[in-house]
Amino acid sequence: MTKKEFLVELSNSLNKNQIADAQSYVADYSELIDDKVDNGQPVAEAIASLGPIEEIVSQIRKAEGIAARPKVIIERKQMRLSTKILLSILLVLGAPLWGPLLGVALVLLVLVYSLLWIAPFIAAVIGTSFIGAGGFGLIASLVAMIKATFAFGLFQLGMSLVLLGGGIFAIMLAWYLSKYFIIATVSLTKWLIKHFKQQKGVDYLA
Repeated sequence: MTKKEFLVELSNSLNKNQIADAQSYVADYSELIDDKVDNGQPVAEAIASLGPIEEIVSQIRKAEGIAARPKVIIERKQMRLSTKILLSILLVLGAPLWGPLLGVALVLLVLVYSLLWIAPFIAAVIGTSFIGAGGFGLIASLVAMIKATFAFGLFQLGMSLVLLGGGIFAIMLAWYLSKYFIIATVSLTKWLIKHFKQQKGVDYLA
């Protein structure tokens, strides 16, 4: 039995027995399995050491009846509290070290996001400039045909059309780059959230 199968079966059994805090118990057992695996115990052996699901549910039902959790859950809660206290102390003592590192990390993060968007921004600026210059050139070329020579006006008209074409191309490039960079930005943000936020105990059921 895999970890996911065990937890799904445990969740179903707890819900079937109308355990009010079912998901919290499931989360505790999920973390307990992870702890055993981190200590070098195989997943199957870690699951087997918890005992049959029927026995676990029966133990939880009895514990609910006396407003207390099973021993294994109590140990897990105590370990979690001790870990939080230790982490809090380390964070306070290590502030002079991790503070600047956090600042550097934030600067790098902003730099990454900026690099993602600098290409479409430049393309949009170039496209806008080319279209503006091309539009002005069209008007100027008509004036040149009348006021100056027809050949000069025709040359200016051609250059204006080239600028307009280049501007339209740059705007389209900026549009497509923005579309793909939005996807890249969302993916990067999701990756950061996934790796830095505290995982909830029910994530394994997704």
